[in-house]
Amino acid sequence: MDAINIIAQRFKSSWFPSKDDKIWKKWVDFKERNSNDLAKLLSSDIKDDFKKRAIFLLLVPSKKLNPIYWKGRLNYAGGSPKFIKNIPANLLGEAIILINNFTKALDPKRTDYQMHQVTKTPDFELTLPIVNEANEALGYYNKCLLELLTVLPIEQGEKIFSNYSLRDITYWESMEDCSGYTPFLNLMLRNDIAEYWKELADLKMQSIIKNEMSGKTKPRQKCEKAIYDYIRTINCETYDKPTYSNELLVKQITFMINTKPIKDTFSSGVFNSLFKRLNDPIYKNLRYEMSKLAILENENFWMYSDDDHEFIKRIKTEFGDSDKNLFNKIEELIAQEKNRDLIENASIVANQKAEELLLSTMK
Repeated sequence: MDAINIIAQRFKSSWFPSKDDKIWKKWVDFKERNSNDLAKLLSSDIKDDFKKRAIFLLLVPSKKLNPIYWKGRLNYAGGSPKFIKNIPANLLGEAIILINNFTKALDPKRTDYQMHQVTKTPDFELTLPIVNEANEALGYYNKCLLELLTVLPIEQGEKIFSNYSLRDITYWESMEDCSGYTPFLNLMLRNDIAEYWKELADLKMQSIIKNEMSGKTKPRQKCEKAIYDYIRTINCETYDKPTYSNELLVKQITFMINTKPIKDTFSSGVFNSLFKRLNDPIYKNLRYEMSKLAILENENFWMYSDDDHEFIKRIKTEFGDSDKNLFNKIEELIAQEKNRDLIENASIVANQKAEELLLSTMK
């Protein structure tokens, strides 16, 4: 028998007393049921034995592995994991046990890459993804672990945090985006996740980035380099309302300055936002280091937008008199912009004259 099937049957014998089967069947048959009904059971005034059945059904990875009577609609190991918040505190441990057991049994069946099936006809060729139930379930459990971190005390959370994957379970790629460390970004940008977990996740990401930089490890694909989603996380943190403290943000920026994992780190808009957020005098030295990173070490920094001008003005005002190299580079950027404007304006005038000449021949 399959390992996960053994697990499901084991829980049936230990968690679900047969004496409750008739009452359970009556409830299931009373009307058409779905996962929302199961989630509501978790916050109802009923016996824990029935709540365990609901938790099991909301976590079991597939219909064929479900040993409990059920005939309603259910997204097996899919849908929203929000039901986690409905689980009573005394039953959160049961959810963790189920997730850990199912994850352990499914992991050997996981694949890093999405498999595809090609269907050919005389007129077209259609490529469709092949659903890997193990991958689907593991991705769902990862989302459940994130929800659990919002409700578990630190002591219990530490038992599951190491199981939370900061990287997407399966590699995927589209025209505009690709997989990577989206779970890391999701954790960092949630307001209901304690900073304790964000600190730990950030340290893990920094370790991953260092290992990739040194060649100790390789990303699954080039587009999945950890540094990309690390930068993306900081970008999102500066554009929206803060979701973690300045102290943690400073640690991230310091890491970027010290390791320089990539040449072009942030856009001028992000640097400008960082300056605004970290405008306290205690961060002056950090702002200075960011200025050098942005202006002296970023080969592709150009002045185009209002953000660019505001950022350059900030740097020149605060550090222009104390760093000659920085001042000279700023002056160079300003001169380049003026020259570019002159060329663009001359081009506009030339085009206008050419069109006027063309129109004159049409009189």
